[in-house]
Amino acid sequence: PHPDVVLIPEHPFKGFALFFGTMMSAVQSIGVIVALENNMKTPAYYRKPCGVFNIGIVFITCLYGFTGLVGYCKYGNATQASITLNLPQDSIVPVLVKITFAFIILFTYPLQCFMPIDILWRNYVRIHVHKSSNKKWAYNSMLRIALVVFPVLISSLIPILDLLISTVGAFTLPTVGITFPAIMELSVFHKEKRLTSWIFIKCIALIIFGIFSMILCTYVCLFSM
Repeated sequence: PHPDVVLIPEHPFKGFALFFGTMMSAVQSIGVIVALENNMKTPAYYRKPCGVFNIGIVFITCLYGFTGLVGYCKYGNATQASITLNLPQDSIVPVLVKITFAFIILFTYPLQCFMPIDILWRNYVRIHVHKSSNKKWAYNSMLRIALVVFPVLISSLIPILDLLISTVGAFTLPTVGITFPAIMELSVFHKEKRLTSWIFIKCIALIIFGIFSMILCTYVCLFSM
């Protein structure tokens, strides 16, 4: 292990808040998840105990955890916001890793924009476009390119991108991915008269956890800037 590896940090809660925000940001592509389930031939296989969702989450969690652990053991407190920044510049293998990583981001990030693109196109852009198929294709392509390129340009101008990612993750996903779904489940089950004590307790616990984690972790991330 690297000599700078510290098992118990000086400010553990601050580190946990930044970790929580980054973790939330890493799994916040809920639009891709919903779209994938809706387009499956048998959607019931998606949410089974050993279904697509659980297997995917376990694999991604193990991959992220392994990468973070190995990276920290190697570089200690000198670990950068992206582990690729720690790789040496004078070797062909790290350069190939960075190029591969860039291509992975290039082809996977647009998938996370599927839901906002679909909402903007269906409800705001398409109704103002002429019926010509060529124009529709052109405007749709420009919308997709803009929604992908604009965040990339913004992120390239921000020197503290790691803190921004943690802040956005801590603010958005506890609300959109935890609190709102719990409120919606509570409302739907109450309306359909299927609300049991277990579902009620579960939803209330998720709502409290979502609100508490959003406020506390967002505050810590903003204070860290």
